[in-house]
Amino acid sequence: MNFEVKEIRPGVIHTEFDNLYNLTSTYMRLQEFYESPFRDIKGKFFKHEKYMDKYARSKGSFSYYEDWTGFNVPGDVVIKFIKLFKYDMWHKEQVFFKELEKHIKKYKDKFYIIGTAKNRKRKKSNNTLNHELAHAYFYLCPKYKNKISSLIKKINSKHYNKMEESLIEMGYDKKFILDEVQAYCTTSSALSISMMLDINSFRIPKDTKLFFKEFDETQKRLIKG
Repeated sequence: MNFEVKEIRPGVIHTEFDNLYNLTSTYMRLQEFYESPFRDIKGKFFKHEKYMDKYARSKGSFSYYEDWTGFNVPGDVVIKFIKLFKYDMWHKEQVFFKELEKHIKKYKDKFYIIGTAKNRKRKKSNNTLNHELAHAYFYLCPKYKNKISSLIKKINSKHYNKMEESLIEMGYDKKFILDEVQAYCTTSSALSISMMLDINSFRIPKDTKLFFKEFDETQKRLIKG
């Protein structure tokens, strides 16, 4: 398993894997510990087999490794996971968290990790990365969260309710719907959102994408400085 770990924005640690399988199988338990819709999984200790069986029953088959292409987890959740699961980790999980040690020591719990896999299609790869960055900003930066939340509130209420319904059906926890909506609206086209979530004539609120782009450019300059 090959992957690279790099701080790409202040407090945002990007972990890029060589392929989708290694990404999803490494992140699965950590991500679901953070935001699983299953009450006996989220925030709890669980074995791989238990989650895989539950996921297969809910989807009709175990398709997790193909269903997800990007991951995001706050630093405090990473630390809680390590403490709870440290005696029951796959080798790849052990290697992964070992590589995160220096960032944990630097930021304590005030950091955010995002995970993607290398993709030959550069545009698709960049969209996934930006989507996960939007999650990181929503968690780490109050200025970003407040502004983007006010923009998202301008979405047609029927469309927002449909988005919430569709995202929950896809497997997202209801608690994180606003965060998920802003990540899609800042980094995806209105057409792709309409097709993915089955919403006719969906419109992204004005200035949403521009705000994300400008905020991201500011953060990028900070890490270079």
